[in-house]
Amino acid sequence: MIPAAQIIQLRAAMLKDKAARLLPALRPVTAPAGRRAVTSVEYAIIAGVLAVVIVASVTAIGPELANTFNKVATPL
Repeated sequence: MIPAAQIIQLRAAMLKDKAARLLPALRPVTAPAGRRAVTSVEYAIIAGVLAVVIVASVTAIGPELANTFNKVATPL
């Protein structure tokens, strides 16, 4: 019969070996410095387009939404 301490050591060694094999796969993939700058510009463009869409939709829907709230609030 194998002692419990030896089983624990064997399992710990097995887990350590598995972790050593998995860790390289879990590291985040980073882009080169030049590519990171391009990605930042792309994200800035997306954020700008989203801001324009939000402002345009709020401007277009705002008065209608205010009228709807006023119609509901008046009877109350």
